[in-house]
Amino acid sequence: MQALDSQVAVRAAVLAALRDTDHPLINVVGPLGVGKTRALAGLDLGAARVVDDVDDAAAVGRLADRLRDHQAGDRWIAVSRRPVSAWPRWQDLAPPVTVRLDPWRAGAIESLAREAGLRQPAELRAVASLSGGLPLIAVQLAHSLLSGVPADARGALAAPAAREVLRRLAREGAEAVDGALSALATLGSADEEMLTRLTSLGPAEFDLLGELSVVRRDELGLVLREPYRTLLDLGARWRRPLARQSLLAGGVQHRMRQAAARRDRREQVAIVGPSLALVDDPVIRETLFPAAEPRVRIRPAEPGDEADIVRLTRLWARRGHLDAKACGRMLETWWACQPTGFYLAVDADGEAVGLSNVLPLRESATPALELLLQQHTDTLRADPDGTAGVLVGLAVSGDEDPAVHAAILRHTLAIGMMSQRVLVSTPWLPYQRLCEQLGMSHQGDTRHDVYRCGRMNRIYLQDFAVEQLPSWLGRLGAGGQGAGFDWERHVRQALGDLHRPGRLAASPLSALPVTGSGAALAALLRAAVEILGGSGAGEDVEAARALTWRYLQGGIGEPVRLGRSRATYFRRLRHGVRRVTEIVQALAGEAGQR
Repeated sequence: MQALDSQVAVRAAVLAALRDTDHPLINVVGPLGVGKTRALAGLDLGAARVVDDVDDAAAVGRLADRLRDHQAGDRWIAVSRRPVSAWPRWQDLAPPVTVRLDPWRAGAIESLAREAGLRQPAELRAVASLSGGLPLIAVQLAHSLLSGVPADARGALAAPAAREVLRRLAREGAEAVDGALSALATLGSADEEMLTRLTSLGPAEFDLLGELSVVRRDELGLVLREPYRTLLDLGARWRRPLARQSLLAGGVQHRMRQAAARRDRREQVAIVGPSLALVDDPVIRETLFPAAEPRVRIRPAEPGDEADIVRLTRLWARRGHLDAKACGRMLETWWACQPTGFYLAVDADGEAVGLSNVLPLRESATPALELLLQQHTDTLRADPDGTAGVLVGLAVSGDEDPAVHAAILRHTLAIGMMSQRVLVSTPWLPYQRLCEQLGMSHQGDTRHDVYRCGRMNRIYLQDFAVEQLPSWLGRLGAGGQGAGFDWERHVRQALGDLHRPGRLAASPLSALPVTGSGAALAALLRAAVEILGGSGAGEDVEAARALTWRYLQGGIGEPVRLGRSRATYFRRLRHGVRRVTEIVQALAGEAGQR
């Protein structure tokens, strides 16, 4: 059992440090609730003295004073949530011997839940997914389930565990910033301006918040670590749903303004990517921001990684019930591309635990594009010089760790934002759902079953022009005030479905008073393209021609007919969709909502 292995490893490390070094202090470090005290219970430590709960400045100061005045042969074992040497009071002392205790794996948490009396698979999954590998939280969740809380009532399930986290944080001074801590949980990350505007937090309180062991700092401000963020946010959604929605909407607006003020694309991506945590959609939140901290870094594949790539690709095939030979051919095709598009997620020991393929849309990638896009290849590929666009074809984590998988997906999405255009070709339903929730446009399905799995690949497209990143985040919204109807997304989707009456009838635009049916919506869209073509503006006329060839006439050889490069063609398409959206809104009497 991994939990026992982890505890045995910590106990062995402590005993080895006592035996092999004469350093006066051993620091056992691990996050709140990971079981540090439990790991040391019953251990024969000889004359060494255990000092527990070294988690605030006063406790660290007392320990530092002991170390300054210690006698030869004195030994201490300090138990803390973060290294004691990170505190200012430790600057003039030598760093201790540090022994770390990491969160448990999902299997060990499920075993702990069974020991508590749970048996239903849904209950075991709920404990594993929300505990973040922390046994204290797992036990709290198990108690809630045993008391009769349903496994799918995530807010009611998380609230007691959130209260216990806040209670244990009290000795760090968290009581003074409880409200701001809960707000930070909902916002995911926040700078001082955001928290001051949305919660009236003062500068001193912001500094205090940043000193808590469950909070870290990054480029966007303060970030509440997992699983504490998820627990506190679920508790807020259950207890104060309307206040939480207002907070989310304010957070989206703040990040939109912040991103719009940046001119550097990399800075915009760094703001918009993490801000997807503000989108109050369970698919996005649970897939991209699960209740666990990833302990991996993601890097491009290098020479020597071939065995890991083969191993993880075979795992991906088995897990997705894909034909092994078809996946082998796809792997060979990816390998023939330059660059190959492979990225590896690597853990602290250097082991490859995850894999993705994010292929730049270059001429050298043509064989892979033709396999994954098939009849859509000529329509969707980017310029031959590779100035924009990537195709996502694979993402897998070795042990199904949701935190690792989420890190891979966030990295993949960031590459797509940087490249200004991302295509996804996948037969897997969870990825299709994620693409749709992210507002990506369904371009159609492949003609043939790529992986011989009984399912065609669905193809999705999202353009990320420089000016579109902030507005894309705004269209996805926060589910509260200011999160409006995504007109442009629905117009783009309806244009793509013009020749699919069933799908067109299911469009939200078909329910508008001005349409009322799929056939009427098709007529409205054709009229809007005609209006655009008659506007007299050169860019509008070219955009109408691009829309006509792409959506109204089947999209055969569009850039050639337009007499423009592919990049110009896609810019005209984006412009045309925006202008048609404006026309549809005007005809629907909704222009003021855009």
